[in-house]
Order: sequence, then C-alpha cells, then structure tokens
Amino acid sequence: MKTQIIAEIGINHNGDIDLAKKLIRAAKEAGADAVKFQKRTIELVYTKETLKSHRDSPWGKTFEDQKRGLEFNEKEYDDAIKAFKAAANATAVVSDPPRPKVVISPLLFIP
Repeated sequence: MKTQIIAEIGINHNGDIDLAKKLIRAAKEAGADAVKFQKRTIELVYTKETLKSHRDSPWGKTFEDQKRGLEFNEKEYDDAIKAFKAAANATAVVSDPPRPKVVISPLLFIP
C-alpha cells in the first residue's frame, strides 16, 4: 500500500474559489496525492457573543462577518468540486471540526 500525501488547505483559500484552485495546483506540483478543505459550522465553534464582537475585515465589522466570509457555502463547494473534478479528475471530502467528519464532498484526490 502506497503512502498518500494530503495537503491541508483548510480555509487558507480565504473564501476565494480562484485562490483555492491555485492552492490545489500548488499541492499537485509539490507531489500531494490529495488536498483537504475544512468547513466550520461557526454557530457550533463560536459563542454568540464572540460572533457579535467587533472585528474589521474585508467581509464586514464583526467576527461573524469575517468567519462567514472565509467559508465556502454549500453552492460554492459544489461549484468548486465540479471545477476540481473537471481539472483534476478529483473526488472530494470536507471535515467539520466540532463534529466527527461530516462529508459534504472536499478531500480532493489529485491524479
């Protein structure tokens, strides 16, 4: 059995599909067999008070604005998965840390 190398992209795409695609290409060029994204259910990870707290970001003025801006929504994940499959013949899985792994579709295997 061959060891598989998984590149952790997490949320380093900053909510930007094009950046996510660049990170996948970079992982492939570095020899990764797969990439992993992380999807957080922010209501489970952070308290209401934390989410309402002030934080200036490109997405707004609250911590919640920032966290929601950094996350792909379900449609964006679906669009990304379609693009990744077309570009890399990929299969996909996403983990949601506060719960056991929740499969929505992004560990992307790179041929």
